[in-house]
Amino acid sequence: MRHLWLVAWALLLSACATAPLAPVEADRQGKSFQALPKQAALYIYRESIFGAATSVSVDLGRQPLGRLTADTWIRLDLDPAQYAVRCTTMENSDTAVVDLAAGQVRFLEVAMRVGWTWPRCAVVETDASEGRSAVLSGRRAAAPAVATPSASSASPLLLIYRDDQSNERRIGLVIRYEAPLGRSRVVPFSIENINQEKACSGSFTADGPRAGRFTLSCGFLEGSGTYQMGGRSDQLVARGQNPKGQPIVLVIGNPTGAPGRL
Repeated sequence: MRHLWLVAWALLLSACATAPLAPVEADRQGKSFQALPKQAALYIYRESIFGAATSVSVDLGRQPLGRLTADTWIRLDLDPAQYAVRCTTMENSDTAVVDLAAGQVRFLEVAMRVGWTWPRCAVVETDASEGRSAVLSGRRAAAPAVATPSASSASPLLLIYRDDQSNERRIGLVIRYEAPLGRSRVVPFSIENINQEKACSGSFTADGPRAGRFTLSCGFLEGSGTYQMGGRSDQLVARGQNPKGQPIVLVIGNPTGAPGRL
């Protein structure tokens, strides 16, 4: 059976999958390797001839970007934020999360690997020299315009924690999501104070339909833990600890059963 699969796979390699390509001028512009003002440039590419007979679906969060074939690439000009890039084949899917800062130029390779019945894909970050070489030798694939994360989705947040003197602190804040909460697996967020100044950042990572893990980073507080969503998508209670083992609670959207005191 394994021998027959190898023979079939060798025959498939004699044909190459095709995907729509961007115009020649867009291909030329994309090879400038310069980020737009206040944005980051993210290149996603396929280089190896392995798996040439199949194309790979690529998504940014929940937004489809199209398909990549051998020696093709996509360039995305994105606002600074955290993004999840996923590849999908008939055999598997794989996701990589990247934090982009303004002015950065980053490269992700959609690598193909041997699967039992079909090639498997993996999303891996590569260094600038390797990424530039792959892009220069490839062709730009057609891709839709990308809607960058919006900070318009916001909810009230009560942050409860203990300070170094074990005093309970409660701060009323606003949390803004950079992806749909309850629909995206990885949801980066920022937290603002009453003056609309950014005070914290972090992310929710879903382990199931209504539960998962969180990370939190503030100038005065760091922590991680788990969360459980309430009756609505904007209701959530997250419980965790800081590196010293002191409790942290995030109460979002005033869900029923929110904790009274730590």
